[in-house]
Amino acid sequence: MDAVHREVDRLVESITIRMMENRRIDRIGQVGLGQGAVGYRGATFERRLAVVIDMADHLSSEAISSLIPPLYARLQQEWETECPQINDAVDVLRALDGTKSINSQELPRMKLAIERALLDEVSTGCGLDELRELVTVIDTTAGADDHALSAARSAFHIYRRTTFENELGECKSRKQFDGLVEDLELFRDELGVEVRALIERVEEAKAEFEEAEDAYADHMEDEWKERWREERATERSVSEMFGSLTSDRS
Repeated sequence: MDAVHREVDRLVESITIRMMENRRIDRIGQVGLGQGAVGYRGATFERRLAVVIDMADHLSSEAISSLIPPLYARLQQEWETECPQINDAVDVLRALDGTKSINSQELPRMKLAIERALLDEVSTGCGLDELRELVTVIDTTAGADDHALSAARSAFHIYRRTTFENELGECKSRKQFDGLVEDLELFRDELGVEVRALIERVEEAKAEFEEAEDAYADHMEDEWKERWREERATERSVSEMFGSLTSDRS
């Protein structure tokens, strides 16, 4: 047991050193960044917090649990100047769901603050995958949280106007078309938004894709048959040539 404690102590020391490191890299003094450019390095603070919560739970370590409050405070500070990283913040909410490593009075406040930050962020627009992930962890059913439902609907309407056609254009397989339809159906069921026209558009694009794919397959089959015929003709010519040589020798 002492050995385990020593390993946990080393782990806590390592995490403590790394968890507060800044991610943002400004142009000044940095090679490879253009004028006014900003870069980022390392895991997001959302990701760091999710990992520390999971570690505290799996190891049942009070020492690791003690790292959660300062890291959460650092995340709040980060959000004063940087946008929340939606998918990583969703992972934090998943880690918080059922955790025993956070004070029962602090836990609801922490979850609420993260949810509010996420909803404020998505209400101005987000990616399809980000909205899908958000919907899986926040209750957007009518009457449960009007702010959550309103923000998620706003994100969907922005997606429909600005991003949907790009998402559709990036579908390169039947599976991707079907996945897009599944996402739209999820938003319909969870957010109460109208998606019929979008699903019809996806089905039309999928049919066009399948038609083009079948035409290409037919073309490749014809090309293969033509190549096979040419190879057979060449083989016959070679056989006839050697046959004539044999006849001449006779």
